[in-house]
Amino acid sequence: LARQQVVGIQAQGSRAYLRLRSHTGQTQRIEILDMTDPFRPRTLGTFPVGSDTRAWAVDGDWAYVVDNLALHVWDLTEPGAAKETAAVAIPPAHAVMSLAVAKGHAYAVSNEGLLVFDVSNPQAPGLIGQLLRSDLDGVDIAIFGSWALIATTGSGNSNLRVVDISRPERPVYVSAAGSPKRAVAVAVDSGRVVLLTDNVVQRVHLYELDRRGRL
Repeated sequence: LARQQVVGIQAQGSRAYLRLRSHTGQTQRIEILDMTDPFRPRTLGTFPVGSDTRAWAVDGDWAYVVDNLALHVWDLTEPGAAKETAAVAIPPAHAVMSLAVAKGHAYAVSNEGLLVFDVSNPQAPGLIGQLLRSDLDGVDIAIFGSWALIATTGSGNSNLRVVDISRPERPVYVSAAGSPKRAVAVAVDSGRVVLLTDNVVQRVHLYELDRRGRL
């Protein structure tokens, strides 16, 4: 990894995926590692992504990469010969900050709100829904069942939003919690939500999500 910066990492099964950026910032790529033996990770393959890559996610044998213009879909069935199979445009004015994939749908949060893509057929993705709100200026997203947890910049005096995605084509805003402080990351497990904020001092906040989507 000499002269490269790791700007993202994801793990799935026995594989790890590193998003690497050159020291000049002009190129980016994703490296696929076999972690069967964690003491001897082995490179399975790499593939290039745009220097303007903003968000990415891996789901099974597919990688989803968002840049300033589109959501790109990569087939990782053969890690040593990954290939881009499809792309779908991002609506104008959306600067996507984070991406999550669950149950055949990709959820992208941006400065304008939430975008929902149908990726059940990764070779023919399509934008099927969106929720545009000024207080959904997302910086990170996590999916739990039929709920999307969105960390925001803190506009509207709260920095954590809950959206009902039981009908992905028609997402519905449900509730908010937190404070005006800027959030930087969110994670959820078994209904427990962890929010990281950064306002000079980084702090971790814990919430419980109930069955109605309330925090």
